[in-house]
Amino acid sequence: MALPIEFYVYVGYGLFAMVAVTASLAFLQGGFLRPFMEVKRSRGGKILVRVRHPVQDYFRAGAIDEGFLCYKDREKNNRRIPMRPGVVSRAATVFWVEVDDEKNCFYDRASGAAIETNDPVKVDNLLVRALMRPGIFGDQMVKLIVILIFVAIVAILGVAFLTYKNGTALTLLQESIKNLNIGVVQ
Repeated sequence: MALPIEFYVYVGYGLFAMVAVTASLAFLQGGFLRPFMEVKRSRGGKILVRVRHPVQDYFRAGAIDEGFLCYKDREKNNRRIPMRPGVVSRAATVFWVEVDDEKNCFYDRASGAAIETNDPVKVDNLLVRALMRPGIFGDQMVKLIVILIFVAIVAILGVAFLTYKNGTALTLLQESIKNLNIGVVQ
């Protein structure tokens, strides 16, 4: 029994209506819905960042990493601001902070005053440079390890060859002694 064509039309209209309502809500909320849903999906792994800009506030999903709030601004630059006590609040079932876009500082939850901090783009660049810098030996360390492994393999093969040769000589010596013992009359 096949379903009538009207059923598919109604399902199509329903899906279109849901997509249209969701898109219009996202538009009317001014970019709040996508970061909010990203923070909700993370189940507490991320934090909602409300960035106060002189022209228009915007929202981003951020994360707390080793005592720093990390998020991407409108220009897709990574920002890393050291966390301060009293700046995280809970609203709309998620944790969120308010950050000034120009001063790169938090806003205090209780008083609403700005809490000064350092330049987050510069801090992030310095941390990335420190983590990505070459080690003391750089590529020479890899070459040294490969050479040491090669020398160790050659040494193991040399010891195995000498052990085999000595084993063969020892077998010949044992056979010679055995032959001498047979010829001796007691």
